[in-house]
Amino acid sequence: MFIERSTAKIRGVRTLFVLLGVVPCAALMTWAVMRHAPAHRDALRRQGEQVLGIPLKIGSVEHVRPGALRLRDCSLLATGGSPLLLLPEIEVETSSDEVRLRLPTVACRPAAAAVLAGVARAWLNEPVRFSRAWVIEVGAVNWDVPLTASTRHDPAASEGREAFPLRIECVAAGDSRAVRIHRVDRGHEGDELRVIATAGSPWRHEVRGVVRTPIPWAVVREVVPASLGRPELGPAAMVSGQVEASIASGGWSGVASGLVEGIRLEELASGARHSLEGLLTVEIERLQWDDDRLVSVTATGSAVRGMVAQSLLGALVTTCGCRAGPAFQSLSSEPMRAFDDLKVRLVIDSGGLRILSGENRNGSLVRRQGLSLVDEPAGVVPLDRLAWLVGPADAPTVPASAATSWLMRLLPTAVSQPRRSENTAIRPPDQTRKKSDF
Repeated sequence: MFIERSTAKIRGVRTLFVLLGVVPCAALMTWAVMRHAPAHRDALRRQGEQVLGIPLKIGSVEHVRPGALRLRDCSLLATGGSPLLLLPEIEVETSSDEVRLRLPTVACRPAAAAVLAGVARAWLNEPVRFSRAWVIEVGAVNWDVPLTASTRHDPAASEGREAFPLRIECVAAGDSRAVRIHRVDRGHEGDELRVIATAGSPWRHEVRGVVRTPIPWAVVREVVPASLGRPELGPAAMVSGQVEASIASGGWSGVASGLVEGIRLEELASGARHSLEGLLTVEIERLQWDDDRLVSVTATGSAVRGMVAQSLLGALVTTCGCRAGPAFQSLSSEPMRAFDDLKVRLVIDSGGLRILSGENRNGSLVRRQGLSLVDEPAGVVPLDRLAWLVGPADAPTVPASAATSWLMRLLPTAVSQPRRSENTAIRPPDQTRKKSDF
């Protein structure tokens, strides 16, 4: 009536249950606890810091699927530990030959752009450190550059700060490595920047970029090579245009054209001898440089309503050969002169500097109530006159200062010119000239 039970069979079933049920569950629970433990998160953080070379902070880690992680409350940190770039969510997917990152939103500050540009340079120049391709997809990028109260409603500044999707591709083929950054929203597919590095001794780098939607100058300034100059143009300055440049040994060489809007003349003249106020727009028709030195530039600057120092008007006359207009002198001897409009076309090359007014202005560079404050010069201005213009007063020779030293290294090398007639040549400034002479 009763089934005889075998002790061996019972022990075997129990052992099988422990091996196939309890042990896997315990192992799975241990694995889950370890994956959610601070030690695992810190290990991922250290691995990311090792690759990027930037201090990181990771709030939490989720394992979405095999080979894919979701990181939350992340940030790139500055050297002092302050947040540099906040990343609320990052999805990381890795394979044997590719790393793919997806970020829903990114608010990029100028300082963060400089750090990310450094990572891109490292990816191009260090194939051992970055052995896999990288693809970064950002759903919405916006430039975190604060606006002043006077420029907050500027249409150009507002357009450049609207969020947009961005895709970054870091790929390698043969001896070349490339970084491509481009917008993927409809109507802006042509906005992109490509940097190509080709192995050699030394490495050769090529940059090709087209930007139709303006980008804040504060961001561009942080990624432009320091040797080319990084002037302060104010928080509202926006840049658009195109560039082709390359470097193998020595300095950068290339050609560019574009538009810079919203330049604050106060920022541009900060630290200079002469004061300016207002908003300036500069249209660059062509800018060519070789080995970090200008070859030629043709550009037009225009401004509506602003202030110009009387000392600058005087320096334009005595130093650059400009002609005093009917409204050159103020009856009340005001140190700052209000103007209604300003338009100056500059052509710089090895032959010198040509300062021209716009069309239908009868030679006037700056006007007030229809009268000219100063007119264009009659001839070509020697390039060293620019050093006189920005240099300190009462200097017996071309003044030596940080600004003039940088300027003379940047300007084209002057070529020997035949002696000009008195009608067209600009004579050196006379240090003994009195105010009454002009």
